[in-house]
Amino acid sequence: MGRPIAIGAYRGEVLADREGLFFVVRLESPCPPETLRAEVARVGFRGVVLSGPEAFLFGPGFTLKTTWSPEWLEGLLRMLEGADPVRAWEVAERVFLRRIFARGLEGWLELEDGLRVLKAHAQMAQDRAFRYGAFEEARVWGAWVWELEDIEARLRNLHLSLGRFAVRLGGGRLERAYPRRSPGASTEE
Repeated sequence: MGRPIAIGAYRGEVLADREGLFFVVRLESPCPPETLRAEVARVGFRGVVLSGPEAFLFGPGFTLKTTWSPEWLEGLLRMLEGADPVRAWEVAERVFLRRIFARGLEGWLELEDGLRVLKAHAQMAQDRAFRYGAFEEARVWGAWVWELEDIEARLRNLHLSLGRFAVRLGGGRLERAYPRRSPGASTEE
């Protein structure tokens, strides 16, 4: 849309407006996250704010933050186009959670690579220590190998859990940890 908007003292442009109920805004200059949260709460803004390299989703009672790229923004805007304006924040929530999950997986892969390098080096150092008769040093390197193998086993279990979560995240609706209740429904069980 490109029309100007102000969130407190910060100026920007509206990239998407879902009938005044949900906005996507790019600020002209980056704003410190704490200041942005305070300004958004003060004016009652609900939507996405792009501030420098970070994207913030301000929903009902929560804030999500991730990094953004032009391609990611284009995908978000496309998904919001067909969304019910009242539920646009849920669409944005799913897009943010998928991005956060994907970024976490990138870190996961780096961690796995680093652990493989550490284990290979520890095994090589242990073998070298045995060859030179440095048995105490070999014992220490052996402890490293054992600890790294323990971490690998724990990471395999975590990997399985993350896979199950990814399936739920990729589904039609994000499963909530709490049941939805209709207004006026009893909270007693």
